[in-house]
Amino acid sequence: MNDAPTITASALSPDAPSLNAKAIADLAEQLSQLLRLRTFPIGMKGFADLEAMANVPGLRRPPRGKTFSTCQLVTQARMAGFTLGITTENIPEFSSCSSVIGLDAPGEIYTSGRKMEGVWFENREAAAAQGTATEPTVQSPLIANQPPLIFIAWMGHNAYATAVRAAKDLRTAGFPVEVPPTELKFGKALGQADKLGAQFALILGENEISEGLWTLKNLTDGNQLKLSEPDLIAHLRSL
Repeated sequence: MNDAPTITASALSPDAPSLNAKAIADLAEQLSQLLRLRTFPIGMKGFADLEAMANVPGLRRPPRGKTFSTCQLVTQARMAGFTLGITTENIPEFSSCSSVIGLDAPGEIYTSGRKMEGVWFENREAAAAQGTATEPTVQSPLIANQPPLIFIAWMGHNAYATAVRAAKDLRTAGFPVEVPPTELKFGKALGQADKLGAQFALILGENEISEGLWTLKNLTDGNQLKLSEPDLIAHLRSL
């Protein structure tokens, strides 16, 4: 299984491009389009020290003092499109999450190969030979031009069902979407959108629902448009 030799792009074809960052992003975009993925494929890279990690363009860090499982951190990258830098301080203590992705040395149950034998590796020896690197890690979507994150600010009982439907349609169209599970006051909703790094807020209140015209606010320049439901995705794709 994992003992097979590594195949490089040049081995497949002498004319194949080298696998630099742009080539990987282009391949990921082709794969996404081919499989019609509804999430971002992501990649992870380890760094020797925090200073090197801090130089990654667009890097975000989890809130200080809060911890998350690896699954939660990966979700922030694949759903919200974040480039996220993480260290052991971002993972709960006494959790295998950090060792699974190489942030610290795994315990004996992992180093012995017992947990991986016949699952990720063909035999006990191959499983025990897995790396035990301890280094900061960055995880990021492998897409060259990431679609903008859209935060849906819904207000009013009748707006929630519309917000859920809009989120489903936007995600199907390839846009990452964040929908708060409970109603937020307008100012707090926009503040939450800003914290998440959303580029747009889709505002759905009683007026928008009754008129059939939804408000799309650009959180970068403050401009906003009234758009019908069918026109929303077309407008976002044109940007």
